[in-house]
Amino acid sequence: MGHVAVPEVPKAYPQSRMFGWLPASGLYCRHVKGLHLKDINFRSPADEWRPTIICDDVKDLVVSGFSTTPVTEGVPPVSFVNVDKAWLSGAVAPAGAKALLSVQGEHTNNILVSGCDIREASKLAEFGDGAAPNVVQAEFNADKKQSA
Repeated sequence: MGHVAVPEVPKAYPQSRMFGWLPASGLYCRHVKGLHLKDINFRSPADEWRPTIICDDVKDLVVSGFSTTPVTEGVPPVSFVNVDKAWLSGAVAPAGAKALLSVQGEHTNNILVSGCDIREASKLAEFGDGAAPNVVQAEFNADKKQSA
């Protein structure tokens, strides 16, 4: 699934629902530097079809502790689009997810995923829109092969 474009209209900010349905069900973060999120937990309706968090053009991102309810069609709950220098830790992949993380954009770089529980997902990350798999470094994650 490709990234859904949200128009740039900075002179009209902020107005709730100005774009209708945003592409994320929980947080949509764009053009941010130095964002730190800690111990966040989302609950969505059973038919939710959007990723829970999308970070688009974000630099120096830290997400420490994240969980959410499953998303329909196995959509990865976290999406990084043109994110530079991010650390995702302590995240739990919901049951049935294709991956914990979707990585997109040719400007995505320097992503560390550590200490995450991906036992319920098919894989750690999926890549698209010019993102290279070597931009993600993974360490100390629990997956199906590592579980006891």
